[in-house]
Amino acid sequence: VGTGPSDGTVTFGIDITGFTTRASQDGKSWSNDDQIGAFMFDTGMSQTLDNSANIPYTASEDGRSVTFTSDTPLSLPKDGKPVGFAAYYPYQTTVQDLIYPVQLANQENGSASCDLMYAVSDKEYAYSETADSHIPLTFSHQLTKVILKFVDKENRLLNVGKAMIQGMQGAASFDLKSAKLTPEGSDMEITTYRNKSNGFYEAIILPSAILDTHKVAFTADGKSCEWAFTHTNINLPELRKGYQYIFTIQVVAGIITGPAVVETIEEGNSSFPWGDGETTNGTAEAIVYELAPKGEN
Repeated sequence: VGTGPSDGTVTFGIDITGFTTRASQDGKSWSNDDQIGAFMFDTGMSQTLDNSANIPYTASEDGRSVTFTSDTPLSLPKDGKPVGFAAYYPYQTTVQDLIYPVQLANQENGSASCDLMYAVSDKEYAYSETADSHIPLTFSHQLTKVILKFVDKENRLLNVGKAMIQGMQGAASFDLKSAKLTPEGSDMEITTYRNKSNGFYEAIILPSAILDTHKVAFTADGKSCEWAFTHTNINLPELRKGYQYIFTIQVVAGIITGPAVVETIEEGNSSFPWGDGETTNGTAEAIVYELAPKGEN
């Protein structure tokens, strides 16, 4: 619902069903007081307008579809100049020169604060006295989520010692103008979050190709254990942006019994854009190819 006849003051409408599920621990809805940072750009998104950078907007209520408002809102230029918008979640005061600092090392208390999402308005908007200025935004995840499930020989969940992801970069810069993510610094340990509601261990990481050095260290039955991301039951060459990966690791008497299982789900495996398993109805268009004998066009 828009705001009606407008003085140009901008609000944002963000429908959580319009994009892949947010990486909050419940994974299903916005929470009251969630904050995004918003920017207003001139035509062509070449530069931000004066006093229009990193403006905090706050969710007005809990829910899947809510309005975000601000105490210091953006306003459409009264001269009718068309403008565009970009926004990110979660809000940080440390954003400078359109660069968002990504820090992933400590997620022991939860991974939601590391769930970087980004949105750009679908078109440019211009001030009109009779039109509202309620701007729709669709967010997408810019990082990767991994879920680790440790089980015994009967596939019952295990509560292992603190699970640490090792051999991965845990810092990056994200350009809020170009949407380019640039890893920075050396490899570091990333502390996972144990989700007490389901017993899984979770973390947000940088998307990347999987290397032999990418591992998870933990303790089970008083023994130190180490599992490598390359040790899975399927060929998994990379961890992609905006995807969630669920790994089930069986541990018996402090020993990992074999490759981790990349869990199968409705879509085929757990390497799917973050969501809650909902389906979408629609029409698919087929692309038809004609084959020709070798050597012919």
